[in-house]
Order: sequence, then structure tokens, then C-alpha cells
Amino acid sequence: VIEYMKAFSHFKKWQRSSMRLGLLLGEVLAGSTDFQQKLDAYYYKKDVHILTGPDKPALYGWLKSAYAVITPDLKDAGLDLQLATAALGNLVVAPVTPTTASLLPGAVFDLPGVDKESLGQVLISCYKSEVLRARHIRAALEVSENRQQELPAF
Repeated sequence: VIEYMKAFSHFKKWQRSSMRLGLLLGEVLAGSTDFQQKLDAYYYKKDVHILTGPDKPALYGWLKSAYAVITPDLKDAGLDLQLATAALGNLVVAPVTPTTASLLPGAVFDLPGVDKESLGQVLISCYKSEVLRARHIRAALEVSENRQQELPAF
């Protein structure tokens, strides 16, 4: 999680805006003293929002309002979030796996690495090229229209 916050710092320094970081975390991690101390010391802590144990409406609200939904470590375990994000018309950023390539062809903005430099650079690329971002979102919407029966219920 700290690497993601470092990547967000890299992006914020480049972007210089009021964009925020939402983190979906387990309650144990979010409540740990170590994490809280690191969050308290984080320069952009006012721009970080933690979500733990959300109900579906709250989760889908976050997915819909986000600039992008990034699932770097989940790989195929994050397919439910990725499919929901695609159906909501938002950008999915994740490592492309054979499963995501078949279920979400052209919809996932590939994340080649989960280190702070790779993640920060992908965020910058998404932000710099609205055309590229829009292409992935359009592909996601096409997939969700074609596979409506396979998507999570809203």
C-alpha cells in the first residue's frame, strides 16, 4: 500500500491538482498502528480516502466516481472489481492476464509493474492521453454491453 501512496505522490508532483487517492483496504490493515503512522506522516494524507468493508452501493459509487480503478496486485482475483468498473464506464488499470484479455479485450490499461515508478508513469500516461483513456473505456463499455449477463448485479 505504501508503494501505491509513493506512486500517487509521483503523479501528484507531476499533475499538481486536487485529484485524490481512494484505497480499498481490509479492516486489519487499515486499522493497524503501522499503517496509521505512515498515513499520518504522508504529505498528501488529506487527499487519501480509505474505504473498508463497503456495501455494494458505496463500492459502486466509488468505482463510478474514480478517474481510474487500479487493481495492481489482485490480477485475476480482482476480476469482479474490473468487470464492475468496466460496466460503470470507468478506466481499469491492471496487469493484463490471459483471463482479463479474454473477458475485457482492449479495456484494461496494462500495468507492467507495481513499483512506484511504473504505477506513477501509468497514471501520468492515462492523464496525459484522454484519447487513450477514452479508447479503453469505450472497449470496456462494449464488453459490458455484450456480456451483460456475466457482470455483477448492481
